[in-house]
Amino acid sequence: MDHLLGKKINIDWDKQGYEGVVESTIKKYNAMIHTQSAVHCMVELARQNKIDPDKIVSIDAEVFQLAFDFAGGGLYGVDKIIRIKEQADHSLPYLLAVALLDGDVTPAQFKADRIIKPDVQSLLKKVSVRPNHEYTELYPGKMPAKITVTLQHGKVIEHDVQDYPGLASHPFTWEDAVEKFDRLVAGRIDEELSREIKNAVHSVENIQVRDLMTLLGTVKAGRATPASSNAA
Repeated sequence: MDHLLGKKINIDWDKQGYEGVVESTIKKYNAMIHTQSAVHCMVELARQNKIDPDKIVSIDAEVFQLAFDFAGGGLYGVDKIIRIKEQADHSLPYLLAVALLDGDVTPAQFKADRIIKPDVQSLLKKVSVRPNHEYTELYPGKMPAKITVTLQHGKVIEHDVQDYPGLASHPFTWEDAVEKFDRLVAGRIDEELSREIKNAVHSVENIQVRDLMTLLGTVKAGRATPASSNAA
């Protein structure tokens, strides 16, 4: 830390608490941190309601100010044309549209061929985002978001959240962590290695950190899937 900041940092580690660890934030979705609650709100809304995307007239999102500024068209604007990942993962219109269509936001939602598909390109143009002062007052302890979907013939579907799994007020459970890990490594490492890594992380207080790092190193070394192992 002294080297990074270029000055001496005086910390008495015998007296310093570690509350920051339990107050840290974990991303549930593959998107910038300020968009997590809005994406979660849309994922829940889509799971709870069977929505025909072709019948959607508009999608309105209410978020706290920073979410609006960074990804909703506020202070830093928003890309009107989304073609690449670096645009998509900082665009609430894209994130909310793809979350409704796919029911999740993972690396798969940022592949080039997914981003340019007509369904999401058409739907993101129906998304509008605006800041909510009351939500801003609650940030960062909470990250409220509200989604309103208006369908043809005037039907309206609404959903709101105060946070998302991964925020300090709604911490990840072990099951949440395992579900995310399994989803991200599917097809990339074999089941035995996946199980070994999860067991090591779950027992990290009782093992040497180098043992976990050795397991992670086997991924980099090429122990990925049964097919790749056989090829080696």
